Amino acid sequence: MVSGRWPFSSGVDNSEWNMLGVTVYGDERNTPVDWRLCLVPKTDYRIIDTWYAMGLAGTGSKDVELIDVFVPERRALSAPSTRGGGEHPGAAVNPGPLFRIPLVAGSGYSLSGTALDAAQGAYEMFVETMSKRIGTYTGAKVADFQALQVKLARACCLIDSARSLMRESAIAFQEFAERNEVPDLRTKLRLRVQNAFAVAQSREAVETLWSCYGANAVYMHDPLQRYLRDVQAACRHFSFNFDIAGAAFGLAALGGNYLHPSM
Repeated sequence: MVSGRWPFSSGVDNSEWNMLGVTVYGDERNTPVDWRLCLVPKTDYRIIDTWYAMGLAGTGSKDVELIDVFVPERRALSAPSTRGGGEHPGAAVNPGPLFRIPLVAGSGYSLSGTALDAAQGAYEMFVETMSKRIGTYTGAKVADFQALQVKLARACCLIDSARSLMRESAIAFQEFAERNEVPDLRTKLRLRVQNAFAVAQSREAVETLWSCYGANAVYMHDPLQRYLRDVQAACRHFSFNFDIAGAAFGLAALGGNYLHPSM
């Protein structure tokens, strides 16, 4: 029996099903005994219109609420079984490498491309705009300003670096799965923190472009402000919090005991 309220349920208006993470408690109802991913149909939950956000407005990430909903065993996957490899119940019918990738450790890769593409879009828009802009009072070509040229170069390198880091760490997860191997915890945390770092680089690239774009950046009709709001919103996701991911990796790298039920 499941009850609770879940925020940030992206795409919920267009989905007929939802996957919700739950904690299973023992008989005393105060000690966790399992963590499950529950698949529930739209008829079982209420959508609460909370998504009035500064960025990523198009995701429609509203709240959902369940009250005493029965979820059968076949739709309640134990989260510890998704740590990687073929230990999960669906492995017999889903033997491909995709289904052997650690679910939590690799979950950020389905989302991180959003921040990277926003940065790339901001870069391309910036180049097109600034190559034609003329100073209002001086009549000088803005493209001739060395300070702007340097900022553009920095943003370009940040985006290229983020793309490489994001891609290579994702490929590493894929290669482990193709060999039917499960990376050890330190490797999982290293790859996860690399992805979080790449998202932070994407955000920094947009902020760099914003810093030298001029007053037009404050207008709601200008695309750059939307790119900025979107990358800022994306970086609030738990998977991309570098301090959290970095602390976890640092603890494991230094021989500490990092505990997570799904890692």
